[in-house]
Amino acid sequence: MKILTRRLTVSLAPDVSDHLVKTFGYGNGAGTAAIDHTVLVECGFDNLDKFLDKTLFQPVAPELKQRRVAEFEKIEAGY
Repeated sequence: MKILTRRLTVSLAPDVSDHLVKTFGYGNGAGTAAIDHTVLVECGFDNLDKFLDKTLFQPVAPELKQRRVAEFEKIEAGY
């Protein structure tokens, strides 16, 4: 458990987010606030809506999410 906690803590550190954004074009919300805005612009993170248009991320309606959860619980129960 200590190892997992340490890894999560390190992965959320602002300097780690800075490295991830500059190197891989990836970051987390906790650390991106500390990154220079010009770096975020260069990586395409300055406009979240524009960024999400280029991905497969889609909002899920609450009703559909509940149906998925219910179906998953049935599968786990062996139904």
